[in-house]
Amino acid sequence: MIRARPRRLRGGFVLAGVVMAMVAMALAAHGALLLARFEVASSHASFSLLEARVAAESGLIETAARALPAGDTGPVDGDGGWSWGSDHPGGGFEAEVRPLDSELRLAQVVGWDRRRRVSVRSAGLMWRLDPVARVEAAGGVVEVGSDASVTGMEKIDATGWNARPSGVTASVCPPLGSIPAPLDRSVGSPTGLPGLGLMDGPSLGAFLESFESPRVTPASVRRGGVCVPGLTNWGDPAGPPASPCGGRFVALMRQGDLRLDAGSGQGLLVVDGDLELSGGAHFAGVVLLSGRLVVTEGAIFEGYVRASGGALVEDGQVIGSACRAVRALRFAGSRFPSIPVPGWGRLGPIR
Repeated sequence: MIRARPRRLRGGFVLAGVVMAMVAMALAAHGALLLARFEVASSHASFSLLEARVAAESGLIETAARALPAGDTGPVDGDGGWSWGSDHPGGGFEAEVRPLDSELRLAQVVGWDRRRRVSVRSAGLMWRLDPVARVEAAGGVVEVGSDASVTGMEKIDATGWNARPSGVTASVCPPLGSIPAPLDRSVGSPTGLPGLGLMDGPSLGAFLESFESPRVTPASVRRGGVCVPGLTNWGDPAGPPASPCGGRFVALMRQGDLRLDAGSGQGLLVVDGDLELSGGAHFAGVVLLSGRLVVTEGAIFEGYVRASGGALVEDGQVIGSACRAVRALRFAGSRFPSIPVPGWGRLGPIR
C-alpha cells in the first residue's frame, strides 16, 4: 500500500524551488550588471586610448610643420635638439626632436587623453633640406636624364667646384671635399621636373614665387646705394656678399620655357620647361628643369644644374660652383617645410 506524500512536504519543495530560482535570477542580474560595468569601463578605456593615440599622431604632424629649415623652434639644447608641447580639452602631447644628421631628425611624442590617465608614445622621422648636404650629394655639375641629349660637354667645367668667390668665407661656403664629374646621368628620366632630396620638383616649386614672363633681362635694383627687394631684383652675382646686392637672390618657379636674355642674377630657378641663357647673360645658383639647359651667345652659368631634358652648351660656358649653389639654396631654403619620411608613422607606438 502506497501512502500519499504529505501536502506540507510537497509545499516545502515548491518553496525551495522558488527560492533557488530567485537566487539564480539575482545572480544572473548581478552578473549582467558586472558585465555592463565592465563593458562601460572597457569602452571608456578604449576611448581614452584612442584619444591618446590621436594626440600622439597629431603631435607628430604638428611637429613636422613646426620645424623649418630656417631654424627650429622651441628650446634648443647643446646637440641641436628641441622640445615643445600642446594641451587642450581633448588631450595633449609633448614632443622631443633630436638630429640624426644634417637632414634627418627623429621626433618622439607622448600623447595623452583628456583625463591624463592613458598615454601613448610614438615616433617618426622628419627630413629637411640642408643646402650643404644637397650640394655635396651632387653627382655632377650638370645632372640630366638617363637618355637625355647633351651637346658641348667640353664646355662644362668642374675644376673650380670648391673655389669661393671673392669676399666669401669658409663659414659661408665650407669645402665639400671631392669634385663631382662635369656630367652625370642621375636624374633618371628625360621627363618630369626633378627635385632635391625627398622633395620632388612640383612640391618644391609650390613654395616659390611664380614667374609669369617667358623672357627677362635679369638685373639688380639699387636706390641710393641700397639694394631694393622685389621680384624684379635678381641680385648681383659679380659682387661680393657685402656689396649692396651681393647677398640678394631670387627663388622663382616658372611654368613653361624661360629665356634669360643678357643681364645677370643669382638664386634658385625651377622651370617646368627649357631654360635658355643668351646675349651674354650670367646666372649663378641652382636650376631645376623638366626640359633642357641651353647656354649660348657668350652666356655663363655658375652653380649646379638638374635638367631632365639634357643640355646644349654652344657659344657659352657652364662653371660648376658649390659655393654659388649653397648660397642660393640657403636663401630659398627658409621657404621649404620639414616633411615626414615615408612610412614614418610605422615607428610608433614605441615603448
